[in-house]
Amino acid sequence: MNIGKKNSFIFSLGLVIGVLLVGGLRINQQEFLSPVGGKTIELVEPQEIIIPARTAKAQGQVQGMMVEKTAETEKPLKQSSAEKTNTRLKGEYRIAILGDSMVDTAGTGFFGLEKRLNDYYSQTDVKIFNYGAGATDLEYGLFRLTNDYQYLGKTVPALLKVEPDIVIVESMAYNHWSDTKEDLDRQWLTMGKIVDTIKKDSAAEVVFLTTIAPNTKVYAKNIDGLNLTEEDRLNRVKTVRMYIKNMINFSGSQGVPLINIYQASLGAGGEGKLKYISEDGLHLSEQGHKLTAEMIFDYLKGFIGTD
Repeated sequence: MNIGKKNSFIFSLGLVIGVLLVGGLRINQQEFLSPVGGKTIELVEPQEIIIPARTAKAQGQVQGMMVEKTAETEKPLKQSSAEKTNTRLKGEYRIAILGDSMVDTAGTGFFGLEKRLNDYYSQTDVKIFNYGAGATDLEYGLFRLTNDYQYLGKTVPALLKVEPDIVIVESMAYNHWSDTKEDLDRQWLTMGKIVDTIKKDSAAEVVFLTTIAPNTKVYAKNIDGLNLTEEDRLNRVKTVRMYIKNMINFSGSQGVPLINIYQASLGAGGEGKLKYISEDGLHLSEQGHKLTAEMIFDYLKGFIGTD
């Protein structure tokens, strides 16, 4: 068994054991149970979370950085050339970003991120592949890793076909399922399958990305055809937060690096800062996209090798 397959097996085994540990436990709007160890996690706003680089049918329609500064010893590690199986020439680095419309609306160059990375790594041709697809959930994200698909009238090749060096997986939390334990476990298992698929079928590194925090007062207020009551907005925002925090917990327990835009975009009372939210009350504003691009850039400093 080679190293990649062994690591993939260990990861999958740990994931399954973790979920089995909480079988039959109940979740409500006030707290949820992490599948790892069956611990109860209160839904409070996180303080400062620093994740080591190595050691975790849509009800809302998302079309949605200051990365935590890691300690010097926690900088992400480059993948050694011996481990890489990509067939491209040296000097090229490919970044694929998988998500819903929070990613899609960042555009081809991801709001200037591609240009900035190329300026920073002058000896490396950095390419960003935007794999955002509006109003799609995490399971469809898993599907798109290995399957071609149709989006906006075009055929898009499976993400892993572009042979990425790193895959950044956005939470897709606004395109969530229900707030039940079963669906939060479903999210947890799907995140595990995504990580496992990338590790088995490519040489890419995997990084998780949470999106901006929602704001109860404006949530989806200006989305055409979506007329939510105050109670509806409150319930949907609570569920979005649960899914984002489930990703944060997964990242920490499973050792998946995390770029935590959610935390960076929080304001008073745990509400999302309005400057990062667009006029529709749901998606990222220009400042929200700039924050995201800045945080990804900060994370990737020192990550991309030129050898």
